[in-house]
Amino acid sequence: MKKHGIPMSHVARQVAKEDFATFDYILCTDESNLRGVNRKSNQVKNCRAKIELLWSYDPQKQLIIEDPYYGNDADFEAVYQQGVRCCRAFLEKVRGPGRPAVAQAHPPRPCGKCQQCPLFC
Repeated sequence: MKKHGIPMSHVARQVAKEDFATFDYILCTDESNLRGVNRKSNQVKNCRAKIELLWSYDPQKQLIIEDPYYGNDADFEAVYQQGVRCCRAFLEKVRGPGRPAVAQAHPPRPCGKCQQCPLFC
């Protein structure tokens, strides 16, 4: 991330039941997570979130990507590039064609919903 000028302070958390009523989309990065999130969503009455696989947005159709944890720098770079492609395609879908996928010259800031995630809202 540093190589690409992206500041990062990683904080992970599990998906909470409230997330299904709060967010429009929940994007998963592998089939196992997708199954788990779908299972959890079935326990929620008012699930409004669309639950999808992030990699399904890859214009290069790489639907599966290996976890780079035990790999090398090139493996991490490949995952980063795929993530960028998928996020841009996803944002184009939800924002509409012709709008920039990423805010220009805009530092990451909290989305306003949770005050933690660095979304470009």
